[in-house]
Amino acid sequence: MRITTIVTITFLLWLTCAHFSHKHSQGANKKNPFSRSTKAGKWSKDDLFLYGMLSGTAVSLIGFVAAFLLLGLRKIISENIFGSLIQVLFAFSCGALLGEALIHILP
Repeated sequence: MRITTIVTITFLLWLTCAHFSHKHSQGANKKNPFSRSTKAGKWSKDDLFLYGMLSGTAVSLIGFVAAFLLLGLRKIISENIFGSLIQVLFAFSCGALLGEALIHILP
């Protein structure tokens, strides 16, 4: 393996370990300002399950729509433009992942 590959993999593993090793302190006595309550005072487990499944499905559908749009664009535009588009999207995704990891390392 080339040295750049080894360094890149090591760096990404280090970022992953740093992300999962830190803890967020929320404070034990602070009330969550985003918590919602029903007339009974709390969300039921069925409501939490339903809304969790709906939000997960919605996020997954957004990804599938984007993937199918890229497949459709491949047939419409030229190969050079499509290759450039994929490189730009790949750069944005790598930048977002690395930015997320580096921001979580900051105290």
